[in-house]
Amino acid sequence: HTKTVRCLAYNTHNTLCSGGSDRIIRVHDLATARETRQLRLHAHRISCIQLSNTNPNLFVSGSNDKRVALWDLRAPSVAVGCIGVHEKAVRRLQFDHVKVVTGGDDRDIYMWDVRMGLKKCALGNSELALMYIPTYLDRGRVSAMQYDSRRLICAFTLGRTTAAGVHERRGCIKEWT
Repeated sequence: HTKTVRCLAYNTHNTLCSGGSDRIIRVHDLATARETRQLRLHAHRISCIQLSNTNPNLFVSGSNDKRVALWDLRAPSVAVGCIGVHEKAVRRLQFDHVKVVTGGDDRDIYMWDVRMGLKKCALGNSELALMYIPTYLDRGRVSAMQYDSRRLICAFTLGRTTAAGVHERRGCIKEWT
């Protein structure tokens, strides 16, 4: 990468994907220690990547450009499509073979089903969301998340700036089953 690496993920098939401030996703073969592809789509830095646990060719990426993209390494060097679009930067995501859970600076959490269809990455498709958890005044931006078929656990960072200009931060954790 030519700028800061912001995220990386690998799978048991020796594939490593990394993304960063240079807006490029680099795919590496860990067995040969070689870069195999460079993928470009996102207009801003890439903040999160996760590979599928069941299909070694699929992965998702999220970016400060508000988009969540689905990629298939068997396809040409363009994303298969957009899973969804947030109002602000996407910071965290979790991906199993069917569902993607995303959260970010807009304080919203979405659960997407990749079987429901994709749209071109310039368009939002929040109407395809299986679950939408809207902004609440007591929650800040999504700072961490973990998802499996039984539960979703998210951490939120809440912050404010005092009159003296001091940044105060605290966190909270919420679980949905």
